[in-house]
Amino acid sequence: MRKQIYLKVCQQLEQVPELRLVGFWNEQLAMVQQTRPFVLPAVFIEFEPYEIRQLSMHAQEADITLRLHILTRAMDFVDNRDKRMEIALQHFDLIDNVNKAMATLRGDGFSTFLHTQSATNHNHAEIIESIECWQCRATDATAMRQAQKAVGAGLHIAEKQ
Repeated sequence: MRKQIYLKVCQQLEQVPELRLVGFWNEQLAMVQQTRPFVLPAVFIEFEPYEIRQLSMHAQEADITLRLHILTRAMDFVDNRDKRMEIALQHFDLIDNVNKAMATLRGDGFSTFLHTQSATNHNHAEIIESIECWQCRATDATAMRQAQKAVGAGLHIAEKQ
């Protein structure tokens, strides 16, 4: 279930022309000095923990929330009179384009994603991280059992006396 959703989200976000990287979230900002460098702007996909509901025949259903970590390079502080303000605010354009791409995303086994939360980082150094949360309902049938015929079973209905 996660693999199909992850691949479909990657495929959808690759349509956003400003993005140079789409990947799996692994606390990249916490270890930015120790890990392999990555290009910006980038989006990293994180699966939040989710509860699973059992359906019949071992199928499962869950409301799955993704956190999209949208990373861009920060600019020096600009105010409303600075001529570079439009460039400094391109980060918000990228967020809008990511959200536009996600708004229609659905696939086999999962419903259309709903935008549930947005958080802008106001305490950044070189990299700005904004987080957009998206949720879908997914059905996982990988462990589902096939219905089997009852062989040799009969049913006798007697009339009530």
